[in-house]
Amino acid sequence: MRLVITAIALSACILNTAGVMAQPSKPRQPGATQPGAKAPTRPVRADKKAQDLLKAAGDAMALVDSFAYRASLAGEGDVMDSTPRYGADVVASRAEAGGWRLYVKGEVTPAGAKKQEFEIGFDGVTARSIRHEQQEVVEKSFTDMGDLPTFFASQQARPVVAWELIGEKPFASLGARASYEGVKTIDGESLDVVFVAGEGENAAGGDRFFFGLDKLPRRIEQVPDTAKDGMRVLTLASVRTNADAPRVTYALPIPDEYRVRIQPRTPSTPREPSARTPNRPEQPGKPKAASNGLLEVGTDAPDWTFKDPTGKEHTLSAYKGKVVVMDFWAVWCGPCKASMPSVQRLHKKYEKSGKVAVFGMNVWERPTNDPAKFMRDSGYSYGLLLNADDAAGAYKVRGIPAFYVIGPDGKILWNAVGHSPSHEKEISEVIDTALNTR
Repeated sequence: MRLVITAIALSACILNTAGVMAQPSKPRQPGATQPGAKAPTRPVRADKKAQDLLKAAGDAMALVDSFAYRASLAGEGDVMDSTPRYGADVVASRAEAGGWRLYVKGEVTPAGAKKQEFEIGFDGVTARSIRHEQQEVVEKSFTDMGDLPTFFASQQARPVVAWELIGEKPFASLGARASYEGVKTIDGESLDVVFVAGEGENAAGGDRFFFGLDKLPRRIEQVPDTAKDGMRVLTLASVRTNADAPRVTYALPIPDEYRVRIQPRTPSTPREPSARTPNRPEQPGKPKAASNGLLEVGTDAPDWTFKDPTGKEHTLSAYKGKVVVMDFWAVWCGPCKASMPSVQRLHKKYEKSGKVAVFGMNVWERPTNDPAKFMRDSGYSYGLLLNADDAAGAYKVRGIPAFYVIGPDGKILWNAVGHSPSHEKEISEVIDTALNTR
């Protein structure tokens, strides 16, 4: 299965495709630009068939939990010489806290310049760009996934991501400007073609989507001006979805000796649900809080057994009757380290009660890192459990830091993903409630 995407401007690429424009005239070879050919006139009204196809495409994407493809981008016609050429592997999967996680690795060759490599991972909370030539890592945390394309653009990787596919409601806003242009056969596959007229400063152009029988796009063309011959084309090859998509690490480890440059967080407008929304206990008479993708509050916490740095084994079930706080973390994780002072304060607050156990669950650690030394040198005295990757899987942890509070009865009382100054107060309130109701 092959998907192609064409971009009007590299800084605003959405899902597009490469190659042929759908026209009623005689066919031409896929991927070729017919000399002198002009794009069809931009439609002035939407039609029901186009709207139905876009809705079906959105419904189809709702069934996709993960996808991957090999991307290549190049210009055609008037913009062929001025368009950078891209090649990249792209993997995306839904984040349990909402939105998507992304991994992109590839290269770009700007017009008249040398090839540049890029590798970016976004775990649903933090994006990290590994710049090997400069031996540096650029990192930024997000409260609004809508700001993510800007970060990818700053790292020269935005055009290879099919942003239209990973919107909150794919294709939902395009129906009013869409018209159906018929069927086009590309690589032996019959595709329904929908043109979506541009608006605002892009009003002269538009996007052309090519949908397969499964209603997923195989090709999208973004045309700067329908009166001219030129478009930028992103081809998505070797497309795999759901179980066929590869599993990757979205929280990229920081290579040794690389410097880390952390960009300031972009202020966000109120949004629901937040990527960091904690899962709180259900309150009588009120609906259950929206899930953040971790295990549901009120369910039994999976048991585990791990060793601390001295070799002593600790088993969750052995702490029944106490409140257990778990912080999933790694030495290389910046947001994890930002959260640790608050975890230490919680440990000190309840240490003498004998009723609360606090554990740092070290996961996905790099072999060159020493989590015990890091905690010791940093003055953190709460419990440390090593090689807790299996627990991360059992507790559906896909990004770190991640937190759980387990009640005396072994049930999950609270959880959250990401670093937030509010977590310390929330965890403390949950602990106090659990201890006072016994």
